[in-house]
Amino acid sequence: MQQVSVNFFNMWHTTRLSAFALIPGFLLDIEIIFLVVGFSFVHAKSGVESIICDYVHNQYTQLLFLVFLRLCFLEIIFCIVEFLL
Repeated sequence: MQQVSVNFFNMWHTTRLSAFALIPGFLLDIEIIFLVVGFSFVHAKSGVESIICDYVHNQYTQLLFLVFLRLCFLEIIFCIVEFLL
């Protein structure tokens, strides 16, 4: 049986170099940046909503927190849009 020698050091460098080569293309395409930032906020908002729904048991307090959360994220989005424009 023949033993195949795999050089993991070169594979590690190839993986890191290919990821590093993607960065300039990512930074040049503004639509991708908007998509990543937008989905990050959706992900964060849904995570905080699920935490509020799981751990706040009073219905009125839960509704109040969810309204404040929505207002908070709208304010953050407005600040980021002002910063980018």
